[in-house]
Amino acid sequence: MKNSSILSFKYIFIIGLKLLFAIGIYSFMIKPLVIEGFSSASEIKLKELRSIGEKLEAIVVGNSHGRGFHFESLNLVGMNFFDAASDVEEATSKAKDAVELYPNIKYVFMTISPGSLSFSQRYISKNYQSRKLNIHRNSPTALDKNEYFSTLGVLLFIDELFEVEKFQTKIELFVKGNSVKLGTEECYDYKASPIKLTTIEDGIIGGYPRKLMTLSCIPGSASKSVATLEKMVDKSRAQDKRIFEKNMLRIKQFADFLGSKGDTQLVLVVPPLTEEYYQTEFIQKQIQKHFRAVEKLSSYKNIKVLDFHNYLSSSTVNNKNEYFHDADHLALSGAIKFSKAIKSDLGL
Repeated sequence: MKNSSILSFKYIFIIGLKLLFAIGIYSFMIKPLVIEGFSSASEIKLKELRSIGEKLEAIVVGNSHGRGFHFESLNLVGMNFFDAASDVEEATSKAKDAVELYPNIKYVFMTISPGSLSFSQRYISKNYQSRKLNIHRNSPTALDKNEYFSTLGVLLFIDELFEVEKFQTKIELFVKGNSVKLGTEECYDYKASPIKLTTIEDGIIGGYPRKLMTLSCIPGSASKSVATLEKMVDKSRAQDKRIFEKNMLRIKQFADFLGSKGDTQLVLVVPPLTEEYYQTEFIQKQIQKHFRAVEKLSSYKNIKVLDFHNYLSSSTVNNKNEYFHDADHLALSGAIKFSKAIKSDLGL
C-alpha cells in the first residue's frame, strides 16, 4: 500500500472518529439539556390535541398577541398555535392545515394589530428556513417526536449554535425565568419563576403569563416593542411595496377556503393593547390605514371582525395594572376578561 493511501485512510478514520464523538456529545449531553424540554412540551401538546380530537372547535393562529385567548372563558374546546412575530402567510397556511385535519373546527381566531398586515418574515427573518421549521413544529401536522428529532431538532440546534445571542437568551430564560428588565428597574412586583417548558395551557407552551408589569415599565416596554415592529415593517416594505395588499388578499383567500369547507368562520380580532402602546408615534401613523383595512375585511364573506383595541387600554392609567403582562401582551387575568368579552360578542 502506498504511503499516500495510508495517509488518506488515517485521515478518513480520524475524521470518522471525530464525527462519532460529536454525535455522541450531541445525543447524550446537549440534546437532553437544550432540546428535550421542547420535545417534551411538543409531545404533551400532541397528546392533548389527540385527546381533544374531533371535539376541537376553535384554534388561534397569528402573532404572540394570540396568547390572550382563554378557551375556558370562551366556552369553546380549542388550542392555541400562535407564533412569535407570525405574519399573515404563516398564520393562514397553518390554519388551513388545521382545518383540513380537523373539519369540525367552527372558529379560526387570528389577531390583527396595527402593523401586522404590513410585514413578511420572508424579508426580515435572519434564517427563514429555520423559522419555517420552527413554525412547522408548532402545528397540528407536525407535533411528532420522531420527526422533531430526525429533522427539526438537529437543524434548530445547529442554527442556535451559530446564533449565539439567541442561544444564550434561551438558556437565560430557562434558568432565570422571563422577568423583563428595562434599564435597571425591575418590572414585576415579584421574582419570576423559571419557565416550565412542559407546562401546556390551551396549547400554549409555558402557559399563560401571570405576572403584571409595573406601571413605570410600561412606556419603555411599549417603545421597545413598537421599535421592533417598525423595523419589521420597514424591511418588508423595502423588499415589497405591495406587502400590505398581498396580505389582505391572503386573508380573503383563506376566508374563501373556509367557505368552501363548510361553516368554519374566520374571526379577525384587533387585540387589547395598552394606551402607552397605541400612543407611540409609529402606531399612530398606522392606525387610520389599519382600521380602513379592518372595515373592508369586515364586509367580506365569512369574515367577522372584533375590535378590542381600546377595550383595556385605560386600565394602566389609573395607577394600576390589572391585566397586562407587558405593553402589548395580556396576562392571564386579562386573557380571561378579554375572552369573556369575545364570548359575549359571538353569542357563545
